[in-house]
Amino acid sequence: MALRDGDALAFYISRTKTGEPAYGRLSTRSTRLVEEYVAALDLEIMPDAPIFRNRSKNPYSKDTLGDDFRAVRTILFGLGEKRQLQDFRRSGSVEALAGEVDLEALGNRLGNSIQDNKALQRTYLPLNLEASRRVDDARLRGRRLQRHEQTETKKLEKSGLKVGNGKTPTT
Repeated sequence: MALRDGDALAFYISRTKTGEPAYGRLSTRSTRLVEEYVAALDLEIMPDAPIFRNRSKNPYSKDTLGDDFRAVRTILFGLGEKRQLQDFRRSGSVEALAGEVDLEALGNRLGNSIQDNKALQRTYLPLNLEASRRVDDARLRGRRLQRHEQTETKKLEKSGLKVGNGKTPTT
């Protein structure tokens, strides 16, 4: 079901595989492109009706949408391009992860339990350089915190206070 969310279109669906609800929101630019597409169809499309239509203006079936997507993909990007419709979910998830999304929020958006499922994480959040950078950044923050704690502990010990078990923490 399509609904308006500020300047964007949003869609609330029930996932076929899991039966879980999912919510998808388009960017302002994508919303504009979809609205232009629908206007060009010259049809009134109800909020719960499929948006994308074939050349006869009937809703695409699951198989024919993929066929036309592959044909357009080849025209635009050549035979070597292999992106699929399902890759939109993956690229959006990777972008959200790079933006430090909470995995539970991502799971709610996708209508799955990605936060608890390593197989889903491998599918939707493949290894990428940005995630690796965030791990490095977190390690640096942690190292600075540990050094600060060690410095503070040493200061307290020099003043004659016994800290913890009397031993200075080490890394």
